[in-house]
Amino acid sequence: MMRSTVINSFLVLVVALTGLGCARAARDTSGFALREETTVNSSYEDTWQTVKYVLREQGYELYTMDKRGYFVAYSPLKRVLWMQPKRTKFTVELARLSDNETAVAVESIRQIYGVTLLTHPNWHDRKQSDPAPGSALLEGVCARLAEGGEPAEAFADEVNAPAEIEVEPETVPLEEPVVVEASDLAPPADLEDLEDAADPEENSED
Repeated sequence: MMRSTVINSFLVLVVALTGLGCARAARDTSGFALREETTVNSSYEDTWQTVKYVLREQGYELYTMDKRGYFVAYSPLKRVLWMQPKRTKFTVELARLSDNETAVAVESIRQIYGVTLLTHPNWHDRKQSDPAPGSALLEGVCARLAEGGEPAEAFADEVNAPAEIEVEPETVPLEEPVVVEASDLAPPADLEDLEDAADPEENSED
């Protein structure tokens, strides 16, 4: 009887916490993201640099930049009063089609920060219903490329940049100390003797 009462009390507590939103089971988030794709008339290197530029220009925090064509970025965290923090995660994928054609895919998904029965506090995916952020990012990339994009030289420079060489500061040799002889410290000769030596004619008249 006592064991049955304890089990029932525990079940009631779990149901109450779940109803209050204090604990939730993990969701199946497959299909939550919105994805847009396009093909641009630009080299892979120029497109890679342009995607990096546009992500920063639109105020997103770059988390991953892979030269193989993979970006992960996040929008600034937002919170309304006591509500859970939320943000948008962007994933950008590039594929080289030819020397002057590159496929660009932008995927966006909402995220909220919280805890579930099966996880520690962390960011969790939620369904993205607003296509505007992903569309704005993709349009920004296309517009920048239409204006000329970012130079491919920067892409090569990042890969082939030589390591910085530390240059030791120039050392200035110390001057040897001046050696003072004992004779240099002797008192000066009598002034009269100096005058006689300087005027021998006056001495001869005497």
